Order: sequence, then structure tokens, then C-alpha cells
Amino acid sequence: VTSLVPVIITTPGGVFNTTSLSIWVNEGSTMNIAVPRTYDLGNGTRLVYVGSNESITVNQPLTVSIPASEFVYQYLVTVTSQYPVSVNGTETTHFSAWLSPGTVLSIAPATVFSNGVFMSEPGYAITVSKPMSINVQWQVNWALTGAMYGGLAVVIAIAALITRSRR
Repeated sequence: VTSLVPVIITTPGGVFNTTSLSIWVNEGSTMNIAVPRTYDLGNGTRLVYVGSNESITVNQPLTVSIPASEFVYQYLVTVTSQYPVSVNGTETTHFSAWLSPGTVLSIAPATVFSNGVFMSEPGYAITVSKPMSINVQWQVNWALTGAMYGGLAVVIAIAALITRSRR
């Protein structure tokens, strides 16, 4: 038995947790091969097993290989933001998920009002190709902030003129 990741092999002779095993078993014996659904490679990368576990009755010499094609890579992607953003349609300030290569992560453009100014972030469309940690960058939106305070100043000036003209 050979595999990219350690598998649990159960035979009449014992239980083995290994990536490679060569063993003699009696004809008619049953051998179970259990592959973990996920295997962490470290650094935000894991393998996901898309095959099925096997129970084999041994009637002749055989070689069992778990092919690489039965595993898919996934990468840990995190998004953090000071203010809520829409990540793939979900409003959050912290997003964390294991995503397959080629997955498009969409962060919608957003604007919030905080501490007397409008803050905006441009939005992102990121194709996953490796583990990622994304910190959404917010900037003061001076155009909106100026328009709001300019409009407010006009309203106050008009109110003052109206109040004065009534005296």
C-alpha cells in the first residue's frame, strides 16, 4: 500500500498508520484502508481526500496505491476588516475558509460612516492560488465627507437666514 498521506491500514496482523506498507496476509483475509478526509501540510495548505475508504478481500498478491488524483489542495484564506464587508455575499469583519485553487473570493466595495467621516474600500476580486491573509484597507472618502459637511453648512446657513428674516 502506498499513499501521499499516512493512512490507517487494518489487517489480521495489526493496525498500521503509514504512507507505505508491504505485508503478507493469508488468502481470504480482509484488509481495511482508511484515508483521513483532510491532511494538514502546514503553512495554510491541506490535502482533501475525495476518494472512498476501502475494504479489500485478499485473494492474490496485490499492490494498492492511493493515487494523487484522489486528493485536492485547499488553502486557508482569511479576510479581516475594521468595518463589516461583504465577502462572497456574507457580511463580516472576519472571514476564514479553506478554498480550492481557482476559487474567486469577492469582497464588495463598501462605504461606512465612522467618527464623523465616510470611509471607503474599493472592493477586491482575488483568485485563490496560495494561502492568503487579506486585511481590507479603508480610506477616508473626502468627496462624500466634503459633500455631506458642505450640504450641512448650506442647510445651517439657510436656517440662519430664515431665522434672521423672521425677526
